[in-house]
Amino acid sequence: MSLGIECGATGTSILLVSDKHEVLQRGEFGPANFNLLSGTELIGFFETVKKSLPDNVKLVNMGVGMPGIGDAKAKEVVTNMVKEIWPTLERVWVGSDAETALACIRKDSDIKLIVIAGTGSNCHAKDFDSVSKIGGFGHILGDRGSSFAIAQKALRLALREFEHKCAIGSSPEQNKKLREVENIPDDCIVKFFMEHKKIPSIAQLVQWSVECSKTEMAGLAVVVIKKWREGNLLAKTVIDEAITELSEDCSCLVKKFLRKPQKYSKITIGLTGSLFTKNEDFSKAFKKQVSAMLDLQGSVQLHFRKLLDTVQGALAMVTSWEADEGELDDLDTVKRISRTEMSHQILPEYTQLPQTECRNPNSMFLDTITTSEAIDLMLKEESVIHTEIAKHKEAIEELVLKISKCFQQGGRLFYVGAGTSGRLGVLDASECPPTFKSPPEWVQGIIAGGSAALTKAIEGAEDSVLDGSCAAEERKIGINDIVIGIAASGRTPFVWGTMFRAHTRGAFTAFLTFNTSLKFKWKPDMVLALDVGPEVLTGSTRLKCGSATKCVLNILSTLAMVNYGKCFENLMVDLSPANQKLKDRALRIVLLMLDGVKGVSEEKARQILVSNNYDIRKTVEQLRGFS
Repeated sequence: MSLGIECGATGTSILLVSDKHEVLQRGEFGPANFNLLSGTELIGFFETVKKSLPDNVKLVNMGVGMPGIGDAKAKEVVTNMVKEIWPTLERVWVGSDAETALACIRKDSDIKLIVIAGTGSNCHAKDFDSVSKIGGFGHILGDRGSSFAIAQKALRLALREFEHKCAIGSSPEQNKKLREVENIPDDCIVKFFMEHKKIPSIAQLVQWSVECSKTEMAGLAVVVIKKWREGNLLAKTVIDEAITELSEDCSCLVKKFLRKPQKYSKITIGLTGSLFTKNEDFSKAFKKQVSAMLDLQGSVQLHFRKLLDTVQGALAMVTSWEADEGELDDLDTVKRISRTEMSHQILPEYTQLPQTECRNPNSMFLDTITTSEAIDLMLKEESVIHTEIAKHKEAIEELVLKISKCFQQGGRLFYVGAGTSGRLGVLDASECPPTFKSPPEWVQGIIAGGSAALTKAIEGAEDSVLDGSCAAEERKIGINDIVIGIAASGRTPFVWGTMFRAHTRGAFTAFLTFNTSLKFKWKPDMVLALDVGPEVLTGSTRLKCGSATKCVLNILSTLAMVNYGKCFENLMVDLSPANQKLKDRALRIVLLMLDGVKGVSEEKARQILVSNNYDIRKTVEQLRGFS
């Protein structure tokens, strides 16, 4: 078997394949940089990767791409380290993340160049006999056009903008109040930075900027990009400068090669990093500017490719694995599959008007009956939900067991939806960490339109299958994961785009809908089509469909966690005590589990529980040992 490991500033991806190049496992881990981790931390990082793999794995080949690997000594350190952890290894390649990204570009290009624009930034290129780079000097001296650079520059300008606009108070107390987030004018972009980080005052924002990590600072770039799209002048200044800086570095590197005596016919520029992979408009502006700067005028073919899965490059270094070059973005030369074409290929067809759009004969006089009668009507309509769910008990049971097994194998559960369906998925996912102390990545909600769609409708967000497909790519959904699409009427393009791409990446897919008359072109691995009848208020699927969705998701996540071992009898023994109510509950659970054990008082239990940071299992074991 062969394992590819691709590290980065925000996260790490792994890809395990068989000798026949069958994908066996994908995984996501925390960031790793050779220059930022101690020897002990590096060993711990690789040990964590090892624990995620099946026990019977015999690794023969391994490729590791990691930031900070810049010389032979660094390569030797990592090589020796992985050989000690995996003694069966016969062939090991260790290099920089830039080298693995370059390996994802096909060999028919005369000049292969990659532009990395994520937390940090740099450009690397190679031709027949030479390699060169620009950047890579870190966030203090380099990282031009990166998320860090965008965030830092925008924050500096935002603070200056605030100082220019802020009124002068009549007292020190009033001046302090004017610098609190709720009193900052909406036209000051600094207010949105503070809201994003939940920082209440300018003084605390400044303190945060001094103490935060490079990755935390870079996280503010999403706010800048959002404001750029909304037309904010400050954000436009920062983003335009970032695009220009990246374009200048990329063009300069290309021109270095073009000055050589060799004749080139094809240049491929690979784009990787979150600024490119998550922001199509940013990528488009970059490509347009680079093309203008180079002005090749047909003498050399110029191609752009978005590199979405560079861990494949790590495998390509040690096996005959052919890396998927990624999403084709050639300017004017290659037509990408359109939204319409993809929709035609995968979206199911309506064979009749969906039940969700039909009028309910029982509520035709909803606007004239009394409120008391309307309450009775709504309760009666809601009563059909549990009967209908019970008809699908066997399929739901199978799905529960698959989810539990998924967690055991290091996989993740994703709910995907738009509108009410998306919000319910996000809600269920967000409740798992406090209830079961599960890692937040175990259960995730994906909603069309992103986090903004949680509180308001985002026009057209659900209409793109391509956006759904990108959502699966961005989260690197793979063979160990489960994706549950939720669409009341059954045909939400965003949901189908996510499910289909997840399926092609090896994930198990399930679909929850309340339309029982769909004609499928491509069918997920499991379909739960429930007939709860038309809504009391025609088309308002937040009613019966919403209630039924919440019930099904409750069953899936709760019982999957129970099967995993997250409860004792009916007690949530792994809860996360985020507030006083949960701390009190943790104490009651400890006392219930120790019922009948002599010598354990409430006060003693509380003291041990607090000393164990409210770890219920550890506390119970310790107190039983005292008795």
